[in-house]
Amino acid sequence: MNKFIEQAKAFWQDEDGLSAVEYVVAGALVIAVLVGGFTTLGETLSDKLDQLNNDINPPAAG
Repeated sequence: MNKFIEQAKAFWQDEDGLSAVEYVVAGALVIAVLVGGFTTLGETLSDKLDQLNNDINPPAAG
């Protein structure tokens, strides 16, 4: 546990590379892209499944 705390302190004090705020922004961008991609994929898949269902079981006329 002490090693983890030491590593966390070292990470927090390290000024090289990205800062914590930059990590949050980068993470938010990744999440936004993933959500957008999965939303589009879900809508497309739903449309295709609805089309397949209508081809197998056509809606009743009238």
